Parts: sequence; C-alpha cells; structure tokens
Amino acid sequence: MRYFFRSAKSFLGLLFVSAFFVPLVSFAESPSPSGSLQIVDCFDYYHFQSVQFGIGTDRGVYAPGDVVTFSGSVTNQNIHPIVDGYVFTRISRERTDYQTMGHDIVDEVFIAEDVALAPLGSSDVSFSWNVPENLPSGDYRADYFFSVGKKFNLSGLPFTNEIVGGSAFFSVENVSDENGSGAFVSFDRGATTVNSQKYAHIGDWVRVEDGASAVVSNTLVNESGASQT
Repeated sequence: MRYFFRSAKSFLGLLFVSAFFVPLVSFAESPSPSGSLQIVDCFDYYHFQSVQFGIGTDRGVYAPGDVVTFSGSVTNQNIHPIVDGYVFTRISRERTDYQTMGHDIVDEVFIAEDVALAPLGSSDVSFSWNVPENLPSGDYRADYFFSVGKKFNLSGLPFTNEIVGGSAFFSVENVSDENGSGAFVSFDRGATTVNSQKYAHIGDWVRVEDGASAVVSNTLVNESGASQT
C-alpha cells in the first residue's frame, strides 16, 4: 500500500483560507461566565488541514483496464464532531513542471458522502477506480480533499492545484505504449488563457471585473500520433 500522510500546514494554504474566510467569519460572539457576549476569533475553532487522510492503493503498478482499490481512513483531529462530510478525489498524471502547471487531471469524483466523524475519531473509506483503456504509462496520484456540505473546506482546497489534504501514488504501465503517450488526448495546460491573458494554474489568477464576461480558451492535444475519435 502506497500513500502519503500529509500533516504539515501549508503556508500558502493558510493564505488562501485567510483570503476566503476572514472577511466572512473573522469573529464570533461567545458567552462569558457572567453571561455576557464577548468577541472571539473564529480561527480558535476552525483549523485548516484538521482532517487527515491515510488512504492508499492495493498495489503500486497497474495496467489499462485494471481496477485500483483504494482503502484507508480519514481522521478528525478536532475536539468537536464533524457531520455532513464529503471526501473529494482528483486523479492526475504527474508532470515534471507541476510547480507552475499542476498535473494533468484524469478524473474527479466524490468517494464518500455524509461522513460523520466523532471528536478525534476516524472513519474507514474505500473505493475503486478503473484505469481507462489506452491510458499512457506514467506516474499517477490521487489527491484528497475534505469539506463540510461541499462548501466549507477543512482539508485541501479543491479549487487549487497544489493545496491538498493528502495523496496516494501509483504507476501505470501500458505495454502497447512505446512513447509514453498512449492515446492520451488532453487540453494543453500551458495554452490556457482567460480574456486573452495567460492563465496561471499555480500563482496569481486572472481577475475578471464584476459584470464582465470571461472568455476561456485552450488547445486540445492528441499525444498519440494517431487519429482519435
């Protein structure tokens, strides 16, 4: 079983969380022993990356058509319970330029819904994923994210490429794939533009003013060298 158990809080992740949550939930009112209300910081109660993943694969190498069996658990590191939890998984082919481009996404799916976790408790999670036919040889990863109600992110930020809650790694060996491209048809991540401006998959995103339209363009690339339909 191969998996990566992520425990370090990403500084960039905290910046994202602060940007998205501070304007909305910076402070709350809590009753004091005297019964009066006093202002408290919501980050006393909200802890980013507080749900940890230990979900791995049943083996390390697969071929197109194989079934990858994932199993493990999610753990609540908070002293309060969590309900209405969702585990989202993104499966990607790894890129060497991932630090600026992210990885090539192959599939995205919710693997667990309505998850309830007791304080400091864990819940078993398992799911299967079919390796697509003609998937090219290479190194792949499954990145995990945990949210409450598909809205409030407790681990990982699914709208980013680099801030994840945990990961599992595996490889695909396609014996008919001589050049490592299989019949892989994908969008060229380096060609993505928004309103004719180059889109940064990791970094500063293109800003679109309120009420303005956004035109997103990209190039579809056939890496196989043969016609695909």
